[in-house]
Order: sequence, then structure tokens, then C-alpha cells
Amino acid sequence: PGMARVVFGLSGSDAVEAALKTARIATSRRGVLAFSGGYHGLGYGALNATSGRLFRRRFLDQLGGFVEHLPYPSCYRCPWGLERGTCSVECLSRLRARVIHAAERNSVGAV
Repeated sequence: PGMARVVFGLSGSDAVEAALKTARIATSRRGVLAFSGGYHGLGYGALNATSGRLFRRRFLDQLGGFVEHLPYPSCYRCPWGLERGTCSVECLSRLRARVIHAAERNSVGAV
């Protein structure tokens, strides 16, 4: 129990790459859930988790396709166009359903 090892990296992208690899080793699952709009870096693992097409478009044929991008729940910019106070936090219900669906496939190793 607890943390037995530490990995130092030179950048946030290094940290993301290490986290993706660690999750794969620890769980034996290659799937990752990431939020749309997130930037994780330009290395191939991190680029998979980055949702912006500007960064990904020239490399789509080389990316592993193991990341599912989920809408980020935000009352300020609701991905479903709902208004705060009248939505019953619909974004969290929808996000929960997507996470459960992904978990049922038994392929997700990291969020």
C-alpha cells in the first residue's frame, strides 16, 4: 500500500506519458477516458488524450485510438445547452452514464 516509487519528468507531457504507461501496467487495460477540450501534450500517448483536432489531424493514422473523449461538465458552457438551476445537473448524470458504459466494457485503465 502507498506509493513505493516516484518518476520525475521534465514536463507535463512527460507526466502524462508516464501516467498512461503506469495505468496500463497496473490495470492491464489500455482504455483511457479524457475530457474534450483538454490538452495533455504532443507525445503520442498524450496526443491521444488531447482532444483538439488542430494538434491531432496530421497524426490520426498513427494514434492508437484508445482514448474516449467525454464532454466536460460545465455550468458556464454546458455541452448540452442547458441552463444552471434548471438542468438538475444533467451533465453529471450523462457523464456518469458514459463512464459506467465504458467501465462495463472492462477496458478502461485511466481517467
